[in-house]
Amino acid sequence: MEALVRELHEELGAQVQKEDVIFLGALSEGFTGHSELVHVHFWHDKEGTITGVYECEGRYYDSVEEALSHDKVMDYVRWALCECRDRGLLK
Repeated sequence: MEALVRELHEELGAQVQKEDVIFLGALSEGFTGHSELVHVHFWHDKEGTITGVYECEGRYYDSVEEALSHDKVMDYVRWALCECRDRGLLK
């Protein structure tokens, strides 16, 4: 959890409280030869602390369906988006 909080701060400027992070699950993906687990978490920036995306260009979507329509969404991100939508975390 400390690494997740640190990385979100380093990469996005986000101020994350551990108690606001929701663990969604762990899964593997074909591009790793199914040898590595990807641990997937959800966190909502309720306070607007994200100040930028430092290693790539940020993309913004108004809905899960709009994000899912992007042709380069990785399988684990697609799963996470659907899981968040199904749990009522995202619209």
